[in-house]
Amino acid sequence: MSLGVTSANLAVIQYATQLVHTYTHKVVGVLSIPMICMKSSGVVLMILGIA
Repeated sequence: MSLGVTSANLAVIQYATQLVHTYTHKVVGVLSIPMICMKSSGVVLMILGIA
């Protein structure tokens, strides 16, 4: 699997975790820790894929 596809999959998962977190806590302005961790991983993979 290419880095781009992996990065896209992480993006989908990260937003899904954020939607679940927002729905369960009923607070819009709070970021979930799993989202931040996956966002960082996705950005690193995207940068490596571009370089």
